[in-house]
Amino acid sequence: EAGPDSAVLRFTTAGIPATITTSLGADGTLDGILASPETPKISSFDELDAALSKVAPNYSYSASRLNGGECESVYSVNADAMLPLGSVFKLYVLGALTDEIEAGSVQWDEQLTIRDENKSAPSGELQNRRDGTTVSVREAAEKMISLSDNTATDLLMERLGRGRVEAQLATMGHHDPAAMTPMMDTRQFFVIGFGNPNLRSEWADADADAREQLLKQADSRPLDIDFENFLDNPASADGVEWFANAQDVCAAVGYLATGPSAEENRRILAITPGVQLDPARWPYSGFKGGNAPGDLAAAFLTTDASGQDWIVTEQFRADGAIDLIPSSYAFLVAQEAFALLK
Repeated sequence: EAGPDSAVLRFTTAGIPATITTSLGADGTLDGILASPETPKISSFDELDAALSKVAPNYSYSASRLNGGECESVYSVNADAMLPLGSVFKLYVLGALTDEIEAGSVQWDEQLTIRDENKSAPSGELQNRRDGTTVSVREAAEKMISLSDNTATDLLMERLGRGRVEAQLATMGHHDPAAMTPMMDTRQFFVIGFGNPNLRSEWADADADAREQLLKQADSRPLDIDFENFLDNPASADGVEWFANAQDVCAAVGYLATGPSAEENRRILAITPGVQLDPARWPYSGFKGGNAPGDLAAAFLTTDASGQDWIVTEQFRADGAIDLIPSSYAFLVAQEAFALLK
C-alpha cells in the first residue's frame, strides 16, 4: 500500500499477520522502517489461548491475583508444563542477592571486577567494558533485570556462590529444584549449548555429578559460539536451559513482590516495565523477559488502581527459532489480555 511519503507491506510469517511500514524524510531518503505483528482483539481467555498457540507448539500462560504472597489463579493453560525460562531464571539470582543484602552479607556498593575470562555473550553492556574495570552490585543487579545483562548476572552469581542461588529455588517456591541443579550461569549456557564444539549431548545424558564436571569444563573453554548452530538449533531440547512451570514462575515473582526486600525488588523490576498499560488503571508494572533460540518467556508483575497485585506469565518452546515477529506478537497479545483481569 503505497503513499507519497510512506508505504505498508502486509505479509504473514509463522502464521502471524504482520506489516512493514517505511517512510521518507523531507529530503526524499528513507528515514523509518518498522516491522510489527498485527494482534487480534482479545475479549476472552479462549481467544487468548487461540492467539498464543500460534507462537509455538509448546506453551503456557497463567494469570493470578497475588494474595498474601500466594498466587490465586484466575486463568491458566498448561500451567504444569516444565518449559524453558531463558533469562527469567535471573529472578532467582535477584532474590538470592536481595535476601543476602537484607541479611547484611552483601552490600549494594560493593565492587565486582569484570575480567575477560568471566565475560558472557550479549545481551547486555558489561561485556564491552575493559578487563579489570569494576561495577557496583547495585548497577549489576539493575542491568541484570532491566537489560538482561548476562555478564552482570554471572558476576552476581560468582559473588553469591552458585550453591546460594540454587538454594533460592526452594525459597522462592520452585516445585522441583533438581530440575535446575546444578545451575549453569549464562557463559556456561553458551559454551555448553552453542560452543564450537558444543557439549549439549554430554549434558543431556549426564547426571548431577557429571553436569558439575561439565560446568567446570565449560569454564575452561573460550567463549567461541557457533552462530549458525545458535540461530536454528535450540539447546533446550537437550536440557541446556533453566526450567520451571508457570506456577513456579508465579511463586518466584510473588516472593520478590512480598518478601523481605519487596520494595527494592519492585523498584528494579519496574525499570523496564515490559508492557504499556493505562497508568490510571495500572499504576505499577514490573517485568522480566527471557529468550534463547526456540525459547521465549515472560513474567509480569502489575498493580491495579485498587492496589491488587497481579502476576502474568507466559512461556514458549519451539523446535526452531522463535523470530522477532512471533516474539513481539506474544508480548503484545499478553498486553492486550490485561483487559481481562478483573
